[in-house]
Amino acid sequence: MTEAPTFDGAGVPLPTGELAKALAAFQKENHAAEKTGFIKGWKKANGQVGQPDRHFSNLEDILKAVKGAASHGLCHTETWHPIGTTHAILRVTLHHVSGETVKSELPVDITQEMRGGSKEQAQGSSMTYARRYLLMGIYGIVGADKNENDDDGDATRTAAPEPAANPVAKYVTPTQTVAKPAEPAPAAPKTGGVVFMTDLEKAQCIASLKGLSAQQREKLKADFKAEFKISAVKISPEHFQLPKHGDWVKANLASYQ
Repeated sequence: MTEAPTFDGAGVPLPTGELAKALAAFQKENHAAEKTGFIKGWKKANGQVGQPDRHFSNLEDILKAVKGAASHGLCHTETWHPIGTTHAILRVTLHHVSGETVKSELPVDITQEMRGGSKEQAQGSSMTYARRYLLMGIYGIVGADKNENDDDGDATRTAAPEPAANPVAKYVTPTQTVAKPAEPAPAAPKTGGVVFMTDLEKAQCIASLKGLSAQQREKLKADFKAEFKISAVKISPEHFQLPKHGDWVKANLASYQ
């Protein structure tokens, strides 16, 4: 029998460990998805193989692989949250019947274009790609076995720079001291080419809105939505993600007080 979750003062379920137990039980039985997806390889003009044929786990394979999680009291939801007109955040939330949840997010470029296809097809392909990897990550399964490299990310790698010719070694005698370089200040997180506000900056931005009356807060959100051309029906704290969002709030907050 599953006990009712205990909530904190904000109505958020407190961790009980039940989700982790259920996920561990699921992972004990499942570790990899089938690979029925297929990409035809291609050859260079000289006949050499440019890219070999490749099998991969498509979305249907992954959903089939995680289906058994339901027997352990687990399920998931996928929601999209637009930020501006160029990106949207895909959020996958893993739920347990105890009320516990864990989330994973990934920003997706929704301005993709496909050679020989429509913009909408390219966007759909990008969104499906994100769904595949977030689902595999949150359930802890893989899409390739030990005999086949999962090289989806290899195409984005750049070659390591060549070492400098005849490098001159610099020696330090026992009487010398070497000053440690100052550690740089923490930078704003950057994911997939998108720079986000730090957690502290976002918290300060959201906290500043709480000082407004309900009517003025809704007016600010409406103006914020129009300013950044956000398509969502209702603006939530999740839409305040980018440094330019925080700068806009700082610059305009006084006019709503």
